[in-house]
Amino acid sequence: FLRTEVDRCEVVLQWVQRLIVNAMETDVVPIAPPVLSRVFQELSHGIVNMHNVRKIAEIPFPLPYTQMLTLMLVFQTILTPALTAALTPSAIWASSLTFIVVEVFWCMNYIASEIEQPFGEDMNDLPIPDMLKDMNKSLLTLLRPEVQVPPSYNTRRPERRTSVTVSCMTANYTSLDEV
Repeated sequence: FLRTEVDRCEVVLQWVQRLIVNAMETDVVPIAPPVLSRVFQELSHGIVNMHNVRKIAEIPFPLPYTQMLTLMLVFQTILTPALTAALTPSAIWASSLTFIVVEVFWCMNYIASEIEQPFGEDMNDLPIPDMLKDMNKSLLTLLRPEVQVPPSYNTRRPERRTSVTVSCMTANYTSLDEV
């Protein structure tokens, strides 16, 4: 069922919420209401963040804005050399300033277009497969049997206490009962 579903995250969220509520009703997981409220709040934050990421991936940058920006950059590329040559007495300064200004604006445009789509297979895209592997590794760690049970702590005082005296040459262990 889940393989064919379009909104898998919403389905899994619904299942998790339903399992939590069922566990609360049957006293399998007795959690205080404020803690339970926080659990549902964190689940809600997660699904909201997932929808925000989906918006970035699915909604394209407005084409008219992109076209206007490109046209203005072309005008700037054509006009900057003429204006710099007219206002700067040295040809070296004019060409240097023109190159730097035009190059910086075009670089910012290309950087913005890379940031616009962070998902994919490009060199500058987010490493989603690696991030997913890391998250799955963390989840598998939480499923290990030794993680499921917290360690017990002995609050009794030990009957015989020892202290450690360390010198430069040797370490001497002395019982506190002898002191």
